[in-house]
Amino acid sequence: MPASIPKFNCPTLYGTLHVRPVQARLSSGTRDSLRAYLTASEKPLHGWLFTGQGARWSQTHLSESQLWRLFRSWLEKARLDPSLYGLHSLRRTFPTHIYQQTGNLRAAQLLLGHASIESTKEYIGTEQAEALEIARNYHL
Repeated sequence: MPASIPKFNCPTLYGTLHVRPVQARLSSGTRDSLRAYLTASEKPLHGWLFTGQGARWSQTHLSESQLWRLFRSWLEKARLDPSLYGLHSLRRTFPTHIYQQTGNLRAAQLLLGHASIESTKEYIGTEQAEALEIARNYHL
């Protein structure tokens, strides 16, 4: 196993839609899975982590359509309705839970890599969720 793999504590990930790097938290289980994946795939520690399949795609990143097909197959294997889930909701879930549990909007902003706190408010729906919670206390 390459010696640099244990440095997967908090790598910087680059998304295709994002210019600025966004740091991602990886649990010990995720790091262990990545180590196993890298060992089994014999991928170099540079270039794309998840590549397409077949000779044509093996040197390019996993495409959005390939990722959607994988995600859909995982949902079907888990007997979940694919129409109820989306890849983007995965990106929103963790920062939304952080905000709901701590009230720390800045932490959610940093996790999402947003430059503007206003973008984060809109993205995770904090104002709408808070307004609905307030409305539950009043019966007209």
